[in-house]
Amino acid sequence: MVKYHYDFVASQSRAEVQRLSSLQVEISKELTVKKYEQAYVLPLFDGGTRGGISTNHGDFIQSTSTQHIVGLYPFDVNTVVHRHRRAIYIGSFSNYVWGHCFTEHYGKLWFLDTESCKKMRAEGIELIYTAQYDEKRYFLDLFKLAGCNLLMEARRIMEVEQFDELYLPDDSFFSMEACEPRFFTPIYQQLIDRVKDNVRKKMSGRPLAIYPLIYLTRTQGTFSRVMRDFGEKKIEKAFSQAGYQVVAPEKLSVVEQIWLMMHAECVVATEGSVAHTTIFCKKGTKVILLRKANWVSMHQVAINSLANLDITYIDVHHSTFTPKDTPWAGPFYMYLTPYLKKFLGINVFTFPPYLQLNYWAYCLREVYMLTLRNNKLIDTVVRKLLKKYLGGR
Repeated sequence: MVKYHYDFVASQSRAEVQRLSSLQVEISKELTVKKYEQAYVLPLFDGGTRGGISTNHGDFIQSTSTQHIVGLYPFDVNTVVHRHRRAIYIGSFSNYVWGHCFTEHYGKLWFLDTESCKKMRAEGIELIYTAQYDEKRYFLDLFKLAGCNLLMEARRIMEVEQFDELYLPDDSFFSMEACEPRFFTPIYQQLIDRVKDNVRKKMSGRPLAIYPLIYLTRTQGTFSRVMRDFGEKKIEKAFSQAGYQVVAPEKLSVVEQIWLMMHAECVVATEGSVAHTTIFCKKGTKVILLRKANWVSMHQVAINSLANLDITYIDVHHSTFTPKDTPWAGPFYMYLTPYLKKFLGINVFTFPPYLQLNYWAYCLREVYMLTLRNNKLIDTVVRKLLKKYLGGR
């Protein structure tokens, strides 16, 4: 059973964090495959929010919207490509954000290992999927570890097509009508175990240092971090001084990232996609989730339960401008809060947020986003200055 510790969460937030993290998110149910005749498959576009599958009568099939953000768009049935084919639909890959690649996007892969699917594929039934963007290397690697060579075995739908028979597996990682919370089934857990087994095979005989204490940093990634995350550098430094190995995941291969998680004793990460890799940790691994806002990642709650982790939440934020309806989007301001200092056992004086330079940079970022960002010249100059002087500090 997953264990939770809430001692380092602000008292006004603690009850809600406890409530959300205590939800039952493992669902035992029989997964099925539905058959649709003369269904339409629509490519994704508009940031991955439009596309999916429509019945012959024009009704959207909701289970092809794995994050409940995908919908249909008008199309002319008279121009639809109809090749009289049969196909198995394995996913609407609406984005390639790291954590989604092995949660929702893994949802239908369980079917590929069944005898029914193997028989269908032997008969010539093809695998298809939708995606707006070209496949990322790490996404393809994650799918290979799960047993699917996406580029070799499946076809991405690039124009509206109609199929004589379309088979749609249920999702093994999913949400209900509301976007939250997220749920998983035992079959999904079997898929994660397979990934770990394949990582063991690939790492056999390979020299790679493993670390008992790991801090997963976001400070060495793309520039978007500068525009969303302020203050992590100081937190990273505090954990480094406490004996944690700082690891930038994007500098490792997918196999190496998972291998490190499989052997860690304690992993620290800011709550969000970077922490989702702890799904590959061994049972009982201690995971420190650094809360960047008053928000609980329900993806992470499912991951905590599946991996049977030992979770400690720590408030490290003063994220004034994080919207209540989309708190995961940021922007985030982090600093050495009293909760974090107590957890690490450090007794150093720190100024409150409103007396710290990077907090005012955080405030100026908000003003800039609301006013000057639409001017391309000013936008370019400001982004360069932020990246050089203020990013991640």
